[in-house]
Amino acid sequence: MTADRYAVVAWLRQCQSETVVLESTGVYWMTRVEGLDERGVEGTLVDAHDARQVPGRTTDVQDCQGLQELHTSGLRQGACRPEEQVGVLRRARRQRRRLVAMASRAV
Repeated sequence: MTADRYAVVAWLRQCQSETVVLESTGVYWMTRVEGLDERGVEGTLVDAHDARQVPGRTTDVQDCQGLQELHTSGLRQGACRPEEQVGVLRRARRQRRRLVAMASRAV
């Protein structure tokens, strides 16, 4: 929910966090990172495949702690995020592809 995202950002700012590292799984990260960036907290995305390559991580909590340690020490590189205009174009293209597929099913 939007209000919850804003509350998380407010809590991060209260804790004086300047950056947040997120594992990029699916499309769920998009609104979260955009919300962080809009409010002055840098969101860094980490490829899920790279995050899973760290040995000894078996639970989500251990994964989270490992990502935090690697991010703090600068050993985790962020995934590529397209510019805003490219993102708009990609979303429009995806939507058009869905509409064409639905129309061809109807025909």
